[in-house]
Amino acid sequence: MSSIKPELGAWYQDIENRYFEVVALDDDTGLIEVQFFDGAIDEIDTETWEDLEVKASVEPEDMRGAFDDLEKDDLGDTEAVLHPGQHESIDAEIDQLEQMEK
Repeated sequence: MSSIKPELGAWYQDIENRYFEVVALDDDTGLIEVQFFDGAIDEIDTETWEDLEVKASVEPEDMRGAFDDLEKDDLGDTEAVLHPGQHESIDAEIDQLEQMEK
């Protein structure tokens, strides 16, 4: 049972060694929105929170948790070389990227 009250922006660690941050608190509905280190988001009601075995934690130093499973190809065309200021406007850069995708 958790005697720790959830605080917005605070990090916690559960019994399964998962780290998560409280990202929203809704006092009207009693819901607590949390984001796990891997990027997953979940809602927990206050009764469930009280049943959880959690302890306060610090923000993880390596914030790449949500990006651990990304492959190079997930980032789009990583072979294209784009230089800032190469185009007159952002719209021109977007148009160029769209043309490269075709």
